[in-house]
Amino acid sequence: MDTGRGRRGRRGPGVHRRRAAAASVAAIVTATLTGCSGIVLDACPAIGYLYSGPAVVEFSPPPPPGSTTAACFGDECTPAPFEPVGDVWQVPQQAPYLGAGTFGDGSETTLRIVVVAPDPAGAEQRTLVDDAFEIPVSVERTGIFGQCTGPFSFEPVEVVLD
Repeated sequence: MDTGRGRRGRRGPGVHRRRAAAASVAAIVTATLTGCSGIVLDACPAIGYLYSGPAVVEFSPPPPPGSTTAACFGDECTPAPFEPVGDVWQVPQQAPYLGAGTFGDGSETTLRIVVVAPDPAGAEQRTLVDDAFEIPVSVERTGIFGQCTGPFSFEPVEVVLD
């Protein structure tokens, strides 16, 4: 009896092997991309990010009237006077606030701040603060899993005056 199928209705062993190979490749790709294989895709672009904005200083309480404020980037630098712009105390990353060998690219994350105020009891000056502060940095995470560092900026430096 002829059922009409002939050889067209049958599949040879090569079809099953191709399907099995395709399924194996799909499983390997899925395991690699999801991290199940132990291989992690963590390549980050070779981009160097710079931040040229100012460092913002928040005083608590504000410096008293007649005070002088000075700042510079680095531990061992010579502070230069700075004043608020409106209500915001900003130290730009430019001369004279940059120490020797320091560039205004955000690589220096230490800010030395000096505040000197007149003594209310006499004509003497008193130092309210003369210290180096770490500048907090905010970093955007990039990459598929957030594993790469991206653009960054300075967060405000909080200075408590005694």
